[in-house]
Amino acid sequence: MQIKDVLLAPGNGAFFYDDQAAIRSGATHDGFIYVGEPTTPGFNSIRIPASSLSIGLILPDETVVWGDMMNVQYSGAGGRDP
Repeated sequence: MQIKDVLLAPGNGAFFYDDQAAIRSGATHDGFIYVGEPTTPGFNSIRIPASSLSIGLILPDETVVWGDMMNVQYSGAGGRDP
């Protein structure tokens, strides 16, 4: 199989990224969100929408096949990068 070109498109994931350090430190769960300040670098709130990256491969016959990539839900926990 040959790949003629690659397309990249940002997308949304199906859930959220939670700042586990802030949650373990006592952040209050209020319905769908957590109240309080994030503690993990890179978080601007304790719960943020998940993101994804869609990748389209353009084949020689101009067919585009798509796939998606996601990150882990618990960034900054279990030794993962924040």
